[in-house]
Amino acid sequence: MRLNVIGTPCRRATRRRALRRRGHPCSRLRHRKLPRSSLSVKSESQSAATMVGVTAQMAMGTAGFEGRVIAAVPNAVYMQSASGELLWMTTPGNVIHARAVIAPCHLRGLPPDVTITLDHGWLTVGSSFSVEVAHAPVWVPPLVGPESATDARMAASSFMTLLKAITPIAPSSGFAPAIAYVSSTATFAATPADVELFAGSESVRGVIDSVSNRQSDTLQKAAGLLGLGPGLTPSGDDFAGGLVFALRALHVAYPDRFPWDDSSARDMVARAREQTNGISAELLHDHIKGRGAGPLHDLAYAVLTAQPEERLMPAAEGLMRIGRTTGWDILTGFCAGMLLLCHESRS
Repeated sequence: MRLNVIGTPCRRATRRRALRRRGHPCSRLRHRKLPRSSLSVKSESQSAATMVGVTAQMAMGTAGFEGRVIAAVPNAVYMQSASGELLWMTTPGNVIHARAVIAPCHLRGLPPDVTITLDHGWLTVGSSFSVEVAHAPVWVPPLVGPESATDARMAASSFMTLLKAITPIAPSSGFAPAIAYVSSTATFAATPADVELFAGSESVRGVIDSVSNRQSDTLQKAAGLLGLGPGLTPSGDDFAGGLVFALRALHVAYPDRFPWDDSSARDMVARAREQTNGISAELLHDHIKGRGAGPLHDLAYAVLTAQPEERLMPAAEGLMRIGRTTGWDILTGFCAGMLLLCHESRS
């Protein structure tokens, strides 16, 4: 699977105001600033960031921030600070993430190891361009807590609405075919034969069965998928990330009903650092901590507050558009994790 970029489309001002009026958690968008710069954008090689994720903001807020480019794809440049913090830059229209800097700039053709520095609120990437980050609003990933979550049975009904809508449109690439198995598990229906026709399908089914039966070895089984597939974030990593994000979201929303296995989560991160690349391992760690792409947070909110299909699908579609298979792989893992809601509704 090849990744384009992780995160959620930047919201327009009118959209944010509407969400605030409805009490959507994204109303928690923080307009905190990095130290202000007295400079203004002066040339085509300079631009101003339109949004910065909170993890990126904290990394750039450290004294003497500097780093280097470690990877580049057509619409994103991945960077690592001298202290080891991962962040990336992408252009407007791509998705926000806690590690993302969104800015209108030309990102193509940057080789690895180009230096990045921060000076007076300007993030400079080699001799290619500079981005003012001092004035950008800061995006903080929201999670639904017990005070906001609906009754678990209502959330389960919303999840079933989501499954019914996305199962017929799941592509045949990556781990998306497993959506059919998630759906059949949730409804006790017969499993379509073509669910077997993708790499790692037997292992994925084992993870899904483990979740459905509330077995204690779910994370251990999911760790066996790490590194499976090509690309910057392999399909196995993306599926596992969506899974653990869902399990974490359920624990945050219903802490008494859905315990969190912190020991297994730590073991999973350790295995990721051995079985996959550094960028993908860091993103898995973020998912375990409840930090994902903006559309993933939107989707969790929609399910856990029992939103109707017209609110569920825009969030799901935002996730589907990430990368070539990344979004669908994450969505499939998320749905696998949310199967716990179906178990709860049957109890």
